[in-house]
Amino acid sequence: MSLDMFWGGAPQPINTPHEALAQLRANEFALEEDNEPGHLSDEEPVPQEPPTGDTEAVNEEESRGKLRVLGGVAAISKRINADYDSDDARIIELKQQSYSDEYVAAKLTEEGRIRYVPKTVGSRWLRLRKVLEKREDERLDDELSDWHVGEDEELNNIKTEVDKKFEVQFQRLRDRMWSEVSIYLAEKTVKRKYTANACQERYEALKNGTALLPIELDDDQEGRRLLREERIIAAQARRDAIEQEKKDLEAAREARIEEKKQLKIDEAKRRQMEIKKRQDAAAERRRQKQEKQNMVVQAREAREQYLELIRLERDWELEKIRVEREIFKEITGKNLFGKAATARDRSNKRKSGVTLDWESDEEDLDDMEDSASDADDEEDLERTDAGANFAPKRPKKTPSKKRSQPARRASSKRTRLTEAEFEGSANEDETTAHEPGSSKVRVTKATLLNPRSILNNGELKAIIRRRDITPGWQENETHAEVVARLQHIDESLNVNQLRALCKQEFLSPSGKKEELIRRLAGHDAERSFAGQSLDIASHDVEFMLTYDGYHGEFRKYLDEAVQEARDRGEEVVGLDDEDDEDAMEE
Repeated sequence: MSLDMFWGGAPQPINTPHEALAQLRANEFALEEDNEPGHLSDEEPVPQEPPTGDTEAVNEEESRGKLRVLGGVAAISKRINADYDSDDARIIELKQQSYSDEYVAAKLTEEGRIRYVPKTVGSRWLRLRKVLEKREDERLDDELSDWHVGEDEELNNIKTEVDKKFEVQFQRLRDRMWSEVSIYLAEKTVKRKYTANACQERYEALKNGTALLPIELDDDQEGRRLLREERIIAAQARRDAIEQEKKDLEAAREARIEEKKQLKIDEAKRRQMEIKKRQDAAAERRRQKQEKQNMVVQAREAREQYLELIRLERDWELEKIRVEREIFKEITGKNLFGKAATARDRSNKRKSGVTLDWESDEEDLDDMEDSASDADDEEDLERTDAGANFAPKRPKKTPSKKRSQPARRASSKRTRLTEAEFEGSANEDETTAHEPGSSKVRVTKATLLNPRSILNNGELKAIIRRRDITPGWQENETHAEVVARLQHIDESLNVNQLRALCKQEFLSPSGKKEELIRRLAGHDAERSFAGQSLDIASHDVEFMLTYDGYHGEFRKYLDEAVQEARDRGEEVVGLDDEDDEDAMEE
């Protein structure tokens, strides 16, 4: 294996690595043969004494204090010289191949060589390099002293480059030298008169032969005085120029700093303007959003006011018609628009011995015309209400001609009913009204406490028309039954349909099904005349006392509410008076 180094090669070791390694292996093999149990040795075996307790204690202490080291030879002190042995040759070989100190130390131990720690390997490699470089320099000076063509130019160029590298250090040394010359001269002359620069200039002038005569030996004293003044003026001008240059540099530096500051200020202003623009844009968007919300609220309030006005007018018209019908009925015993009396009226008249007749054909035709006019009025109200709600409505279903023909055929014949036939027909009507397929819904305590119970008849009819509920309000259907039917319809809808209704009423569509049902009912109650003007709720005892739904079998719910109010310490007025009136009637 070649041991040529990067500086041109090194002398071969006395023992080559192969020979030294072979010798070490031979020695190890000999030692192994000597240690074999069957090997005959010339030496007589030394009898061993049996171990005692003290010996065992000493062996335990030695085993604790010393750790067993595997492989390699113990490190010893060896001098560093150019005639290195096989161990140093192995270190040089591995380090030239750029192996780390840890790897070289492990490799030496693995090969059975000296056990070096990594730090020792590195330091020994550096010292070996210095010794080998010195030996190589000596050999080069002895054998390679001749210069060849082209090497002189390379030498000059390299010298110039190195001078540039060390010029600063040389100048520092020269300045230090002339400073010490000035100090020593002041000690000799016992007075400091000349600076380091003056000493250097005088020495160079004396060396070049351009130095002036001493002042005592010069005859031209006036010329020397003028020369001194000129030198002072030139030095002052030079110092002024240097000072001015420093000032200019400082001014330029301050100008650059000021320019940077101004740029930072301008950038900060620009960022502030951008931030202000974004804030103004956000404020404008918020203002527009708030304005839209205000417009929506104003439109909703205007719609509610308009609806309330329509409701009040409708209620007034319906109340007026109801009063006119009652007055006309009290006076004539007939309905205002020529309709036949109700089943209750006919029953009362039969009990009094009066025979009932169906109305004539002319009266039936008048009745149909009045019904058509009433339907037209209701459609007009529905269109007005729909316009106020800002929501499209489905066209109202109109009765077909086939449905009206049986009524005409029945009214075209003049018939006289007996009391038994009339009672049978009344029983049939009552039976069909309570059949599962009829429009009526069972009234319960929950439906009586529904928020829509405070709505009047006109408001309930408006809800039925607005939501296109069929059939509408039947003649034999009470207020409580209509409220129960609306609640039943709401409960039969799914969540998406309820959310659509909430959006149509400008309500929040979030929440579960029960929340949406309560929200719709509460909204209808808040928009009602009783909810806005009278501030009445369906669970108020005062309202429950005046509500017709709590009569009959549902009177027990009213009694429970009154008892609970009295238990809370509230005074209930009106219930005792109604009980007295009922007793008097009985």
